[in-house]
Amino acid sequence: MIVKNEEAKITRALSWGEGVIWERIVVDTGSTDRTAEIAESLGASVWHFPWNDDFSAAKNFALEKAKGDWIFFLDADEYPRPEDEKKILTEIQIAEDLGYDGISTGLANLDDEGNIGAVGAQVRLFRNSSNLRYYRRVHEQLKRTDGGFPGLTDATGEILILHDGYQTEVYEGKKKSERNRRLLERELTDHPNDYEIMGYLGDVYQTDGNRAEAKRWFSQAVSLMPDTLPEYDRRSEATLASLIEILVQEREEKELLAVYRRATALFSEAADFDYLLGCYMGAAERWAESAKYLASGIEKLNRYGTGGYAMLLGAHLVDAYGDLALAYLKAGQEKEAVETSVAFLRVKPYDGKVLRILLECFRGAEEASNPIYCQDVLAFLEKLYSFADSRNRFFVRQVILRAGWPVLAQTLTAKWGE
Repeated sequence: MIVKNEEAKITRALSWGEGVIWERIVVDTGSTDRTAEIAESLGASVWHFPWNDDFSAAKNFALEKAKGDWIFFLDADEYPRPEDEKKILTEIQIAEDLGYDGISTGLANLDDEGNIGAVGAQVRLFRNSSNLRYYRRVHEQLKRTDGGFPGLTDATGEILILHDGYQTEVYEGKKKSERNRRLLERELTDHPNDYEIMGYLGDVYQTDGNRAEAKRWFSQAVSLMPDTLPEYDRRSEATLASLIEILVQEREEKELLAVYRRATALFSEAADFDYLLGCYMGAAERWAESAKYLASGIEKLNRYGTGGYAMLLGAHLVDAYGDLALAYLKAGQEKEAVETSVAFLRVKPYDGKVLRILLECFRGAEEASNPIYCQDVLAFLEKLYSFADSRNRFFVRQVILRAGWPVLAQTLTAKWGE
């Protein structure tokens, strides 16, 4: 890892992986705190590299110091889940057997409460080879020295790296954005048609709240993309998703649909494109179309995991099921609405909005006042809620009453009490 002023996190960063990691290399780029001292006390090999506004240069310096056959390159605020540590050697063996250069793993941002937010994929685990090096001053990427991409196995479903520095980065975003913009502009001067760099510049302006400039850079990047891209080109997927998100916000439907078609042609497994279009159609109350796209996005995420781009949908998956249930209901697809609502409520049982959607699927104009029918509905709800628990009785009764179904509320009280 390369570090600077990480004394608060360096101990944890160097303490995991007993029995898996045998050499820990820390390259300090100018710390003014005790980072290097603590790293040395923990047995790490500490090297010093004068910062020169080039992340790749610092990382490549670190690679040159490694003696092992494989490298796990992490930041000081990143670490694998404890249960995933023992999987690392297995995944390395699989990659070696197949003759691949690296392993794609999951990467999840954690919020202040430790909950997983956006989930993506990164190449952090790869062979120690002189043919693999980082390039670019910022948003560095691992490539072969001949310019090609390393062959990768997909372990996104097996190894998840947790990143808990995300909130701090958000709070320090302005300073970071200014640095990144400066380095990206230097890269673009050297490589004027680099659509990946343009995408990163769009990110900087989007973070700063300058949507017009972000849209300009994302659009320019998309216009320069070739008709065929590597399926693991996460940068281009992110650029397309960000542009679609802006077009959704601006309700530019003609351009939105054109970019969506381009995006799905380039990356057929990416879930976020369908998710964003489903949200757009839902906001426009075009329910059948919303259900179609939301269901497609969820199906892609379930089938391909984070191997297909699903940063947004992965972070909002449970809520997406709720949106899908509503779309099905409004589109008159009651059977699908029931199935989706039940799937949602098994994960998030105290969501009154989705429980009400489920109730609306059951409540017919004539059946609502029929006590026998209400008993059947109650029997169905008993599969989701233990009404022996007074909290469940109270919650469900309140939702039933707000839904305007007093006979069902009376049926619940008669059987289970207040």
